[in-house]
Amino acid sequence: MVHRMLATEPVIRAVGERFPGTVDSTGTIDRAKLADAVFHAPQERRALEEILHPLVLGGVREWAAARQSEARIGVVEVPLLYEVDFPIERDVVLVVACSEPTQLRRLALRGGGSSRAKDRLAAQMPISEKMARSDLVIWNEGSLGTLTRLVALAASRIHQKTQ
Repeated sequence: MVHRMLATEPVIRAVGERFPGTVDSTGTIDRAKLADAVFHAPQERRALEEILHPLVLGGVREWAAARQSEARIGVVEVPLLYEVDFPIERDVVLVVACSEPTQLRRLALRGGGSSRAKDRLAAQMPISEKMARSDLVIWNEGSLGTLTRLVALAASRIHQKTQ
């Protein structure tokens, strides 16, 4: 949802005004430049959150309302659920966690290298605290196949809990 919003004209305009140099010549937000602008300074990150989070919250609520009659369970991925106290109703919180070295390696592979990965982790609550606050934890140090099986097991438990 955030990626889609970053491609909309109102968000591009707001981001470009607040973070000069982050919109390229084609009118697209350069996400790497935006990350550089916000992950080094908490006040800048909060400014971006003030642009995006109300839109994300509205989008999630709209999505949930549209599906309310279709399904008993809806899944929303909110990476900063605890950091920003995302105000959505939830019955179960599942955290997918891994060790910090694995987290850093995976973030670095997504782009920006290890220094950018460290900045992103520094902006988040420690994974141990997220795990302590959650209802379920999936430890994700293994393969995609293992993760898929663990997600299926968690989904089954969540389904049982909501019956």
